[in-house]
Amino acid sequence: MNARFVRRASASAVCAAALCSSAIAAAQASPQQSVVVQPSQSAPPPAQPAPAAPAPVVVAPGQASPPPVVVNEGGPTAPAGEMPRPFTRPNRALLMTGLVVAGAPYIASVGIAATSAREGDANLWIPAVGPWLDLGSRPDCNGDCGTETGNRVLLVGDGILQTVGVLEIIGAFVFPESYSTTVTTTASGGTLSLAPSKVGRSGYGLSAVGEF
Repeated sequence: MNARFVRRASASAVCAAALCSSAIAAAQASPQQSVVVQPSQSAPPPAQPAPAAPAPVVVAPGQASPPPVVVNEGGPTAPAGEMPRPFTRPNRALLMTGLVVAGAPYIASVGIAATSAREGDANLWIPAVGPWLDLGSRPDCNGDCGTETGNRVLLVGDGILQTVGVLEIIGAFVFPESYSTTVTTTASGGTLSLAPSKVGRSGYGLSAVGEF
């Protein structure tokens, strides 16, 4: 009986050892699963607020500034700057034409009055009217009137030219011509006038007249 008990115990031990070895082999044969621990992610930063839109820029239309006022010591105030001013002067075309038309025959008449011995020719010293006075003082011709007729024709032509020339000179002042010039007011209150003018015999330029 003891021998039977020993055999059973030995068989049980062998079975237990076989089960343990098979369990160990099965555990070694199964793949080991690796556990990956991910690091904790930090929370995203808070969203920044959108920048505020810039305020609209309103450009007001520029207004013209008044001209500067210059204060003169002991005098009235006057704005500094340039101001066009109208002016009048004798009509240069009429004046020059009248001087030529009346001057040329008058010079000839003066030459006759200075050299002639006839008493009536002394009237030729008078401009415009002298030829007509000389014509009225001449007597009627007796005999050969050719020379006297020629003198009368010359006196009539002389009188007409001098009369027309004198009328043109008078008309130059009765009908003046207008022109404009720029007057510049300086900081001290003085004025500077610029106007076209004749330079030399046939040239033209610009003249400046100032008051300071």
